[in-house]
Amino acid sequence: MSKVILSTRSLRKTYGKRDSKFDALRGITFDIHEGESVAIVGKSGSGKSTLMHLLALLDKPSRGEITLHGRPTAKLKSRHLNTIRNKEFGFVFQSFFMNPNDTVLNNVVLPLKIAGVGFRERRRRAIAALKTVELDDKRNNKANDLSGGQKQRVCIARAIVNDPKVLFADEPTGNLDSATGDKIANLLFRLNREKGITLIIVTHDQELANKCSRQIRIKDGRIVSDSSGEFEPDDDGDEEIDEIVGDNNIDGMLDKNHPTKHIKIGRRKRIMRILDIIRDANANLLRNKLRSFLTILAIFIGSFAIISTSAIQAGVNGFIDSQVDSYGGDGYLAIVSKDSFDALEGAQSMIGSGDGGPIEYNPDKKQDGMSPITEEQLEKLKKVDGIDADSIVEQKTLSISYVTSKETDKKYLIGAEALPPGNVKVDTVSGGQLDLRADDYQIVIENKYVEALGYTNDSIINKKIQLVVVDQFKRTEKIFDAKVVGVIAPGVVSMGYSYTNNKLADDIYDENTKYYPEEYKNRTLAVAANYDSNKYSADEIKEKLEDIGLSAMTIEDIIGTIKTFFDVILTVFKIFGFIALLAAAIGIINTLFMSVQERTREIGLDKALGMSSVHVFLSFSLEAIMLGFWGSVFGIVLSMILGNIANAAFHAPGGFLESFPTFNLVIYTIQDIIAVTALIMAIAFLAGTLPARRASHKNPIDALRYE
Repeated sequence: MSKVILSTRSLRKTYGKRDSKFDALRGITFDIHEGESVAIVGKSGSGKSTLMHLLALLDKPSRGEITLHGRPTAKLKSRHLNTIRNKEFGFVFQSFFMNPNDTVLNNVVLPLKIAGVGFRERRRRAIAALKTVELDDKRNNKANDLSGGQKQRVCIARAIVNDPKVLFADEPTGNLDSATGDKIANLLFRLNREKGITLIIVTHDQELANKCSRQIRIKDGRIVSDSSGEFEPDDDGDEEIDEIVGDNNIDGMLDKNHPTKHIKIGRRKRIMRILDIIRDANANLLRNKLRSFLTILAIFIGSFAIISTSAIQAGVNGFIDSQVDSYGGDGYLAIVSKDSFDALEGAQSMIGSGDGGPIEYNPDKKQDGMSPITEEQLEKLKKVDGIDADSIVEQKTLSISYVTSKETDKKYLIGAEALPPGNVKVDTVSGGQLDLRADDYQIVIENKYVEALGYTNDSIINKKIQLVVVDQFKRTEKIFDAKVVGVIAPGVVSMGYSYTNNKLADDIYDENTKYYPEEYKNRTLAVAANYDSNKYSADEIKEKLEDIGLSAMTIEDIIGTIKTFFDVILTVFKIFGFIALLAAAIGIINTLFMSVQERTREIGLDKALGMSSVHVFLSFSLEAIMLGFWGSVFGIVLSMILGNIANAAFHAPGGFLESFPTFNLVIYTIQDIIAVTALIMAIAFLAGTLPARRASHKNPIDALRYE
């Protein structure tokens, strides 16, 4: 006699408790041998379907024992049971349980996808299985286009594609006419004979049962007859097994020559390839196109708002940073005595700092003088904690009476100073940078002087303009012919100053001080220095300097208000984006809950064929993630298209950024794109967690019965 493949001992299954307690099975004991064809026969409610669920390891008995290849199954973990169902068992259901909108081939390959078989191999085996049931010519047809008999043959092909040892058929001819039912029955028995597959049929059809080599008849949860002759009544249920012996090792339960034996068991490996899951997730989204579109639309709005505000923020910050670099960076300080602070502010108002045009020279209006920084203050400054003593450089604030050119007879007030120390690059709209060590006079001029002096941004480059120093006492003028090497780009950080190279700064400074008393000539009016912005805030440094009678201006003093304004506006837009994403998250939850409900039977089939709860969870989670991915991609792409159009339009003649050619309003960085996409996908994943968890916790039996 052939080996025993499945056996039961005193099998019991009880539902409910106390008054609602119901015994579906009451002490079932029998053996099934390899290659047998067994019919489990009984009326509706006899317990035959419950028995099949237990034999197929879809459910666990309340008491008793089931063994596979002589090994107990009671202590096996869920992942081991999934593996056994996938590799050892095949299932043919009365209701087919197919994806009607997918192809025949894709329906047949499902067990192989769950097993992790590669695309080419599973396609080859699926076609071979379809040839066995004589449907290989229908492999590209939609399952919904097949007749009932053809659908059942597809189910048989799906059941045998993984070369199972046991084939469970639950009322396989119940939904078919008699002629088609006979064909399906003949096919099942041919597979039993030719492939040696153990066939277990659950049916109330006596004609079908008579074709089996063995019949086990069930009534009220008990075996009442067994045509094998091995049946011994167990009316009292004395043969109960309370202590189940065995372990959680399943190696001995699997056929060593099975085609999927190479897949390791018990390791944390994906059963389905990630590309399969992603492709299936996208395909599932297309099942209800309108619902998916509306959900993606909500995500798209949030994505568009967040990436757009991030791009504007990057554009604004990039422009401000370029302006900051012109002043020496975040750690830069311009330091004067306290008494000089008001004088400096007055000088700025006189030369016309800001967005207005240059102010014409008035020889009768004088600027207030500046108080020098004492030697004692300089020594104390070097010892201030946080100040880089080596970076302290005398800042020559030059007193230039006016500027003019050969192209105009007008004279304009102008403020200029030597370029701050360090590797400072002036943000220019035309021309280049100063050569600080050049022997000729060079200047990088503020953009607002260009037109007033009779030039354009390009034509003024390498032209000489006249910087004039007027001695207020002797009424003499000293003219410095300075070559313009660059035009400073308009910017939010502009204080109205132009910059000179060292040669021009030194000579103008000497001219400013040549009539000073000797004791005043070498006094310092202003210094530039760097402080440790990582260690101290600007306010903390200012407090330290005030204690020694000095005042300082930082870059933050110039741009603080402007930056705060932009940050507030952009924060409002980001909040709007996050609100849209919150609404989208609710939409994702609703979409997936409805999807879980609609695909309950499909979930039951997947789990019956060996898909683990983890992978069911992963499949639905990936659907949520793909919703987030597509919503974010569409939002980012549209934002980038509109953003580039906006940049071009704003810089066109008449655009509000025409005067700021280096200011790109929107800048899209790869970091922002990745961050926004990742954020939205993470939100989508979290939103999908609840419905995905519900799907993964579904019982396969209940799911298959769902109407």
